[in-house]
Amino acid sequence: MIRVAVLWWRHFAGRAFGWRTGPLFRAGLVGGLAVGLSGCNFIKMHQDHMEGQLRGNGIHARTIELSNGSMRYFSGGHGFPIMFVHGFGGDAAQTWKSQLHHFSKSYRVYAPDIYWFGDSLPKSSELTGNPFEQADAIAELLDRHGIARAHVVGVSFGGYISLAFALRHPQKVARLVVVDAAGLSPSAEEQERIKKAFAYANGNVPDLLIPQNTKHLRVFLDRVFHKPSGVPDFALDATLKQIFWKNKEQRTRIARYLSERFLSPEQLQALRMPTAVFWGKHDPLLLPTMGQRLARAIPQSQFYLFEESGHMPMFEEPALFNQRLGAFLDANAAALAQTPR
Repeated sequence: MIRVAVLWWRHFAGRAFGWRTGPLFRAGLVGGLAVGLSGCNFIKMHQDHMEGQLRGNGIHARTIELSNGSMRYFSGGHGFPIMFVHGFGGDAAQTWKSQLHHFSKSYRVYAPDIYWFGDSLPKSSELTGNPFEQADAIAELLDRHGIARAHVVGVSFGGYISLAFALRHPQKVARLVVVDAAGLSPSAEEQERIKKAFAYANGNVPDLLIPQNTKHLRVFLDRVFHKPSGVPDFALDATLKQIFWKNKEQRTRIARYLSERFLSPEQLQALRMPTAVFWGKHDPLLLPTMGQRLARAIPQSQFYLFEESGHMPMFEEPALFNQRLGAFLDANAAALAQTPR
């Protein structure tokens, strides 16, 4: 899920402008920024700042022409490869910035913008961007770099893509990590809980994932974060129009797919690689009970709960997330305190 507004407000505004004072200062900052920045400049400033930080650590944005489209991705570091797959709404850098910095010290990291997100576009508008099509594009990206096997880490819709990748290309996956992953059909009770948490969508998944106005977007962000930050209206408006509504028709098709097409337990039982299932304890979008069922369906899986996170533990508990991910990828998963499935 996209969190550019929260990322910018928590990190860029705080660190770049040094706001450590009280509400009057923050109110003045908001007013000055609202007057001085257009929505376009706000988004561009955030992206330029973030990508500059990545470049400072040797992680660079590149674009590659694949058989079915143009894919932008970030890569850097040295060592065994990790493929990070982002979810619905954001892009690679927004989602995985902390992990790219951390793991590039000991791994070769890759993080693509999946098709219809960020700056990746397929050649044909007929390419739906469903999980299996996305998985095949990522497989081609690895092939073009001469990579036979990699660790694969995916969150939310990216978790569904990672599961599809592992099913379609099992020989390419060394270890699999899925984080608050889509792909499993919710029970009737779970559907009701999700519908209640995001009442503005009235159970319609495209309306849930692509909010129709800033009021709905604020509700969405307040729900998916366990500890939400107050985001100013101008930031929400820019985020909605330039990110959530980007390629809106194609993303609506993807959202509809997510509401109708699921992986069966029988399919998941075919996965034989070591797998970790990471989940935020307070996720109202993809409930922890869904994560537990997902872990039970995958034979060699381990389930880890993040006590202080909603839908995005890599963002809300980055240090613990990196510690647990590193231990699992280093084959030291037994040293971690597992949550019973």
